[in-house]
Amino acid sequence: MVFEAPEDGQYGFVVVSTDNAGNREATPTAGTPPEAVAVVDTAAPLIRIDNPVGGEIFGPGANLDRRWVASDANRSGKCVDVLLSNDGGNTWSSVVQGLSNTGGTILPLPGAAAERYLVQVVVRDLAGNVGQAVIPTPIAVDGRPPRARLTWQNITPPLPSHPTY
Repeated sequence: MVFEAPEDGQYGFVVVSTDNAGNREATPTAGTPPEAVAVVDTAAPLIRIDNPVGGEIFGPGANLDRRWVASDANRSGKCVDVLLSNDGGNTWSSVVQGLSNTGGTILPLPGAAAERYLVQVVVRDLAGNVGQAVIPTPIAVDGRPPRARLTWQNITPPLPSHPTY
């Protein structure tokens, strides 16, 4: 027998046997506890990144307070991964995997001298569905020392060597 669920949800099953003589077990009534339960879940978790929002500038090795909101009817325990991309999202490097869905964590940024990173948070549910969010604008890690340059311009006519007051 094949059961096709009409929608996501929890479905309970009771097996009723019938022998060759036509004898069968009693038909279950409302409230009969199921012998087996199946959860149908085809929806990906919903995820939103609250921090960073993108465009922030940090020093190398700074701690980044990452905050997100994730929801799903069938969340698993350690279901959150945080990734960084320094090539516009073409490739991703895992910063941490298997975090609990607490809504945030503080993690050190890479110690690169001058890089721009997109931040991605990925959430998996018990059915294996994956939700993800990426900040729209990269954050910057900048460890370069500031450079100052002094420029001047000759003033014509020159100022008197002995100003008068």
